[in-house]
Amino acid sequence: MARHQKNNLLILIGFIFLASGAGLAWAMDSPAPDPTGMDMLGKGGPISVTADTLVVHQAQGSAEFSGNVTAVQDTTTVHADKMIIWYKTNSKASSNAKPAEQGAIEKLQALSKVTIKTPNFTAFSDTATYTAPNRQLTLEGNPAKLNRGNDTVTGSVIIREADGTIRVKGRVQGIFHTQ
Repeated sequence: MARHQKNNLLILIGFIFLASGAGLAWAMDSPAPDPTGMDMLGKGGPISVTADTLVVHQAQGSAEFSGNVTAVQDTTTVHADKMIIWYKTNSKASSNAKPAEQGAIEKLQALSKVTIKTPNFTAFSDTATYTAPNRQLTLEGNPAKLNRGNDTVTGSVIIREADGTIRVKGRVQGIFHTQ
């Protein structure tokens, strides 16, 4: 790969992660304090991603990390076998788009053996999908599982809305401990 192409790839990767205000915000947080006490969103800032391989599809506006993927932002850590990030490209962004909007994360998806850890909760699923426009995180699995302390909720689908609403679907089970 030519030096110019390598530099462009590094700049693109850095831009995807650092210029985006979303970062690992897909890891279930809300903009306001979470009334559920689950504090599911990262605080922003730089993201460290490690994986065995990375393929960037510039024309499609996506980056695919594969093999032992670990993404860390602040106190949020995501582990998965694969992570795909879709971002705004010049063609997707409007002609009036600010530079920060170009490269901004539109959607993130973690696939296979997904674990999301924060100081307040741990989630397990087969897939985790974050869509930036509506700040929604969807966990899907057989079952998807959310632990907070000794409390556990499982279901085939767990959806975390931006306002803190959590919806669990598909043979729901909750184990809650009282004080």
